[in-house]
Amino acid sequence: MTVDDIQRLGDVLEPLSGRDMVALWNDEEAMEMLRYSLKRLASDDFVSEMIGAEGGLTGTFRGPEGFIEGWRDFLDAFETFQNVIQEVLPVGDKVVVLNRLKGTTATGGVGMEQEGAGVFTFADGELTRAEFHLDRDGALRSAGVKP
Repeated sequence: MTVDDIQRLGDVLEPLSGRDMVALWNDEEAMEMLRYSLKRLASDDFVSEMIGAEGGLTGTFRGPEGFIEGWRDFLDAFETFQNVIQEVLPVGDKVVVLNRLKGTTATGGVGMEQEGAGVFTFADGELTRAEFHLDRDGALRSAGVKP
């Protein structure tokens, strides 16, 4: 993984940070830009995983369209949702993105806030895998940072 790989990942993630992702995911122009950025960054066999609490539900999605589908599936439960990037950690062939998740549920308007993390794996300059964890320690274990 190179500094350029990290910068290209940042180009995909930065527009998502701190914005209402429910509104963003319903904006087709924004989704077209995201598709374009992902196609430039991701390998042909790119996989995204949405991972709940350790040992909990996991959804697997393929390609840039799967990335969008996975997030849409997750965001269906929310009226509003923000993903604020706190720190970016290069770890070997991976980039760990620590974030703070904040939202309001679509049913009942219940507020939630918690720490999460993304783990992005690169091979030969291409993004091969994106994992989105609700359990930050689980993400750090997946990246090999924690035992």
